[in-house]
Amino acid sequence: MNTKRGVMSLETLERSLHFLDLTGITDPGQVEIRRLYLQIANGSVPAGPVLAGLETVAGGELAVGTLPIRTDPRTLVHRFDWQWWSNCAALERFVAEHGRLPSTVSADPEEKRLGFWVQTQRNSIAGRGTPLIADQVARLVLVPGFVVDRAPTWGDRFAALERFVAVHGRTPSKVSADPEEKRLGVWANKQRSSIAGRGTPLTAEQVARLVLIPGFVTDRAPTWGESCAAVELFVAEHGRVPSTVSTDPEVRRLGGWVQTQKSRIAGRGAALSPDQVARLELIPGFATDRALIWLESIAAVETFVTAQGRLPQQKATGPEEKRLGGWVDNQKRSIAGRGGTLTADQVARLVLIPGFVTPVVRRHLDGKQG
Repeated sequence: MNTKRGVMSLETLERSLHFLDLTGITDPGQVEIRRLYLQIANGSVPAGPVLAGLETVAGGELAVGTLPIRTDPRTLVHRFDWQWWSNCAALERFVAEHGRLPSTVSADPEEKRLGFWVQTQRNSIAGRGTPLIADQVARLVLVPGFVVDRAPTWGDRFAALERFVAVHGRTPSKVSADPEEKRLGVWANKQRSSIAGRGTPLTAEQVARLVLIPGFVTDRAPTWGESCAAVELFVAEHGRVPSTVSTDPEVRRLGGWVQTQKSRIAGRGAALSPDQVARLELIPGFATDRALIWLESIAAVETFVTAQGRLPQQKATGPEEKRLGGWVDNQKRSIAGRGGTLTADQVARLVLIPGFVTPVVRRHLDGKQG
């Protein structure tokens, strides 16, 4: 049988599809031809490179609307990269649905595959892989987010870290065989070094966001500043202080930390510095029971003075006296203008405590009255 070889036209492709309808052939390759034809028809795939890459081997003339039965559509020989265009269409659908590019560290195997495919295309465009034709490059650059003309920001890296932990339930490893996880693991370690003072300083908000990621803080307890920053961020996002009865373990931890700070202000823990007290006072909702805490603290000091005949000392070896001594020192700093603000009634009650008014305190009191 003589065969006639020629470049496939859109009409020939349409006739092949009509033949498939008549015969019921569902070969995967032919199903792909059908999908591609529809994409050409609606303009979502450029017809030129598609048809130029296809040839048909058919016996005799093609009848209008049909192919002779002896011509099996599976004899189509193609140089067109079916898989590339299929991946590109899948990428476009993913971005349209999720509003972002697929991730290489996703738990979903299809998203992960697409994520690596995107990286391969970027490498090809950068000259580090199989060259792409102009139509392929043109199609890719229209995908939102595909063109990266800047280095990832801190926020980009943080968002990727959050997604990884949410998907895998752990922080990424810097020794992972997966290149994307390894990159995130190295970045996470750099952030830990920065927090420890061995790298580029981070802002308070950055530190707060990092320590809220489960598992990020591994080899030490968060510092006072880190916990305070985390509470500040929580209040800014949720409009309330964290609760000790939350179902979220990290929120419970922050809620417990808040209660500890209130206890310390009340003299039932290690004394806080004036700067620490002032920072806590600025957190909305933190000082709702501040007046009650103050009253409990001064009552404890008055009881101590009555029993011991002197003020409690912050340098004492006993933990309770040490706590009360720290509270007394904080009140003196407040009177000196280096701590929280005291009401006139609070100052009046303090000065009645034997030994509280030292020459320095008297000088500050006289200065305020003047």
